[in-house]
Amino acid sequence: MENSKKNYIKSLEKMEIILGNGFDLFCGLKTRYSDFFESNNASLQTKDWAIHLDFGRLKTYFNKEIENREQSAPPKTPKDSSLWHLFFYLKSPQKENSKWCEIEEEMLHSFERKENVNNNMSFWDMVFKLLSCETKAIPKYGTATNEDIESCGAYMLKKYGFESEEKIFFKHLLKELNMFEKDFGSYVLNQIKQNKDYYLNSEKLLKRLSTNTSKIVSIDSFNYSNLGKNKDRISFHNVNGDAQYPIFGIDSANIKINNPAYIFTKTSRRLIRDINSFFIAKLGDFKNVVVYGHSLNEQDYSFFFPIFDYLKLDDASQSTSIIFAYSEFEGCDSDEICMEQMEAICSIFYRYEKYLHPEREEMRLLDSLSAQGRIISRKI
Repeated sequence: MENSKKNYIKSLEKMEIILGNGFDLFCGLKTRYSDFFESNNASLQTKDWAIHLDFGRLKTYFNKEIENREQSAPPKTPKDSSLWHLFFYLKSPQKENSKWCEIEEEMLHSFERKENVNNNMSFWDMVFKLLSCETKAIPKYGTATNEDIESCGAYMLKKYGFESEEKIFFKHLLKELNMFEKDFGSYVLNQIKQNKDYYLNSEKLLKRLSTNTSKIVSIDSFNYSNLGKNKDRISFHNVNGDAQYPIFGIDSANIKINNPAYIFTKTSRRLIRDINSFFIAKLGDFKNVVVYGHSLNEQDYSFFFPIFDYLKLDDASQSTSIIFAYSEFEGCDSDEICMEQMEAICSIFYRYEKYLHPEREEMRLLDSLSAQGRIISRKI
């Protein structure tokens, strides 16, 4: 069975390669979120929060500002920190065990407005409510964590003062995210600099993915690294920016366009950075796709769904195919990686079929593609 898969992949022409963080991890870079948060790059912005944050003092400071509108002695914050460093620190209750939060997942949760939850307000809506509050009392927000809201509010109050205009408040949030992104990008650049074998390793892995790099039409990478000199002159594209200008964001399906948080969607951020046009220009060049080392998380569905559309995966008369590849590497269990990948594949195709046919009660697209041999999961 494995040999037949291998031979089938060898026969594929005009391949589009899509790379996730598993590619950089396999090539020797320490680019997990936990690696970043526990690195020297981020220590001043994350670990030191534990030293500087006194929640009792933050609340006292915040209450005094709200009640008196007078400048009191603000709590100290780590040098060069951003609001998002603080937010991700607060959202990582198991950080002492190296279990840090998933950045984009927590971003999504913080912007979601859910019916009958916290008066239909998101986490950041609540922070804004505090900063624009005309009353002396701090409002209560049901199940929301007041400590986290007040801590983020205190940070914003110290840096920007009171703000009554929602649009400006969300622009401040984006400015703070840009600071966090710059810090993460610097970390990636340092990782590449420290790992002298990265480019050689990436070249070898690409050959394993395609068996022949001449069959690769283009490479889309969700990583912030690049492929160095790229001897084969393969078209290469950083989907979410490179290490000089990385972007973090959320899927546009989860945020309505009239929501001020829409500026944090990947669709909006790519348009602003003008990094969508590359994909549009190359449509028509590839017939098959290999996805390697990508978690297929829902924040990237807005990228994958147009790819699936182009491949006409819903049309049984087509011969296009998609391969999901993975590898074992240090610190990861092979069975666990395989199981996580299968769950992610099932989830993305369920959502994709629901997007295509919202009226359907039973989702059978994945069954059909598997039976046709047009979708393959393979360890390399």
